[in-house]
Amino acid sequence: MENNLKQTSCENTVSEKPRLAGDGDYVVVAPASSDITINSTDDFANYSVGYIDFCDSQVYAEFYGFKSLGMFNAANDAHSGMMGGMVDILIIERMAVADTDKIVWDFAK
Repeated sequence: MENNLKQTSCENTVSEKPRLAGDGDYVVVAPASSDITINSTDDFANYSVGYIDFCDSQVYAEFYGFKSLGMFNAANDAHSGMMGGMVDILIIERMAVADTDKIVWDFAK
């Protein structure tokens, strides 16, 4: 498992969208037991996020202004990092959502 946390800032305007490869259907998840809710992308600034490198998960993580970023090599590593407290939330493919997760943001909407 590789994890690199870094600070981020959002210099993008609301009308800008990230350039995606279209390699999946991505959502943001939090532990099901948490009280985390996200009502807009502005809320991203309150949370550290884990992402999977070399896919659209990374594009979303680097585009929006999260508090900090944590890079992981696979969804199972990212889940371990989130459950271990390394990050607050994850950007993962919908098919990788676990029963211990709750979806707090859907990029498809």
